[in-house]
Parts: sequence; structure tokens; C-alpha cells
Amino acid sequence: MTLDENLVRAIQEDYENAPISPANRAMLDYVSKITLRATSIGPEDHAKLRGHGFDDRAMVGAVEVGDEG
Repeated sequence: MTLDENLVRAIQEDYENAPISPANRAMLDYVSKITLRATSIGPEDHAKLRGHGFDDRAMVGAVEVGDEG
């Protein structure tokens, strides 16, 4: 969680160019893709996240949080 309103705004407006870590950007790419094109998610998407240190639990958690919005 962050209290940096400028960072929150930057992520909301354009997360792809926001000043966030590559790992966070990869997770946001995943959540965006699963939201817009769920049937296109494949093993390569999971491998990309694992390469950033995320495990299955983190992926499910991100999807659940994204689904609350």
C-alpha cells in the first residue's frame, strides 16, 4: 500500500509509464490481460510472472483483487 497520491494517479492514468518496478508492471500487465482477454492467458504469461518472483498464490490474489474493482 502507498500513500503517495502522485504514484497512485500515475498508475491509474497510465501504469505502463508509471514509475513502478518491472515486477509490478508485469503483474499489472497480467491483470489487465486477464480482465480484457481472459481466454488469451497462457503458460507464457504465468512464466513471465514467475520470472519476476511471483508464485501461483500471488497470481490468484492479484486476480481476486482486480475482480473487486
